[in-house]
Amino acid sequence: MSNIQIIRERKVAELKSHPKNESIYGDEDIQEFAQSIKENGLSDALIITPDGRIISGHRRWKAVKLLGWETVNVIEIEFPNEAEETKALLLKNQVRRITIEQICREGIMWEAILLPKSRQRRRDKNGSQGTTRDKVAALIGLESGSTFYKGKRVVQAIDEAEKNGDIAKATRLREALNKKINSGDELREVLSYIDKADKLGYIDEAEALKKVYEENGIHAAFTSPVLTMLKKNIKSGKKQALPTQTNKENGKRQASQIQSDNNQTESDVKQSQTQHTQTQWVLAKLGQKICGSVWIASNDSSRIWNNEKLGSYSIDSFPHLGIGNQAQNTVKLIDVVWLSGDNQVTAAFEVECTTSIYSGLLRLADLVALSPNLAFPVFIVLPKSRVKNMIKELSRACFKSLKLDKKCRWIFIEDLLNKWELIMEFDCTVEYIRKISHSIDSFKIHNDD
Repeated sequence: MSNIQIIRERKVAELKSHPKNESIYGDEDIQEFAQSIKENGLSDALIITPDGRIISGHRRWKAVKLLGWETVNVIEIEFPNEAEETKALLLKNQVRRITIEQICREGIMWEAILLPKSRQRRRDKNGSQGTTRDKVAALIGLESGSTFYKGKRVVQAIDEAEKNGDIAKATRLREALNKKINSGDELREVLSYIDKADKLGYIDEAEALKKVYEENGIHAAFTSPVLTMLKKNIKSGKKQALPTQTNKENGKRQASQIQSDNNQTESDVKQSQTQHTQTQWVLAKLGQKICGSVWIASNDSSRIWNNEKLGSYSIDSFPHLGIGNQAQNTVKLIDVVWLSGDNQVTAAFEVECTTSIYSGLLRLADLVALSPNLAFPVFIVLPKSRVKNMIKELSRACFKSLKLDKKCRWIFIEDLLNKWELIMEFDCTVEYIRKISHSIDSFKIHNDD
């Protein structure tokens, strides 16, 4: 690093965020911080490069921009190369309170800096002991290089999910990682094998593993005999039956329980797949008559009900709604979407027979958060037996903060399948669909003792 340091005043509008800062720390809320600066002033100068890239002080810069300041004190530092500039960015941010995800992202940056030096030491054969991963872990405060590697894999999986528009998956991975790196890595592997199973046609195994994860948690799914068998099936290319018992050392009682669970899982999976497909088909027919056009989630378009492919009811490509790429990709993952003649969304439906209600709500919450002005109704379609779970999930603070408990309603599958033909014939309107749906408030009133 050069010793040239110039302390001066610069126009706030001339400064710019360092791209690597955004990739590590994301976009942070600075409302309270701005209020603190307004009340107490700004004592520390920002550290920047001569061309205005911020090395230290991104939050301060955003805060003073929000406050309308025209100028701010800065220290300009010239760096000899990009690696030294990145190193300074990481070191200057060490005092920040950050999440595990951000720590791992810092590690990825450090690894890029240290790897060339590590390769040079190997060529010289006189380098210090220890792998690059271990050195990265020491720099970012993790216990080992192995722990950093696990965290790195989860961060890469988060980025891949967001790139593919799967915001719900990215959110689940992020939440698990920020609790514990091992939990994040275990969930990464579970979700990875569920995706592989779906793509390769191991539908029963994928659904059984989802059920274990949703009902018993990440670690139970990661250590489940269902995952073990799924790995063997994918590796061998064969389709063996799901495991129905554990090894003797696990105990007769546990073996009996797993036998019961797996028998239930297989029957539940078959029933839920059938009911899920039938419900999507019914919603597709209703949507075509009520609104004119229907979108079926692309991963379900090949499913068949009543000798008809669901995809035969779906438009070929999802229209651009002018709501931003993230929101657009989120809508495309919803099970059934009704569209009007001018390609405006009229209603959206998530079908949750046995799969996670929380996951379905997350997709709808992403949509509401990314496009708060969208006015169409959103519905979860589910069996009556799951209503308590629906109310519990919809009552979560994270959903209430988005007012999803007011915006999202649910329809009982039993009611829909019993009434859909009458709706088609006599009262084919979105308003009638709303009439047969329930909300937290209306359900409490109707079921009040």
